[in-house]
Amino acid sequence: MRTVHKFPLELADAEQRHHRLPRDARIVHVGEQHGYPTMWAEVDTHSCLFCDAPFRVVGTGQEIPDGYEHIGTSQGATFVWHIYRRTEQ
Repeated sequence: MRTVHKFPLELADAEQRHHRLPRDARIVHVGEQHGYPTMWAEVDTHSCLFCDAPFRVVGTGQEIPDGYEHIGTSQGATFVWHIYRRTEQ
């Protein structure tokens, strides 16, 4: 069965963040919830194959790290955050 799950993203610093996602998870939306950038993904609830997916939160005007692709933007009342997922290992 496929369902949508929520993954809040940390803003503590610009370092890479890892989220444990099912390998076949598909990011369907990035937005703000309760003041934090959040992503939602379709996941197979029966999937046993998980991976540590590295993400970066980049503010407008900040350098975009090499090896990452843009997956969405979270626009809040004060800040706009751009979410990137690592494509190169």
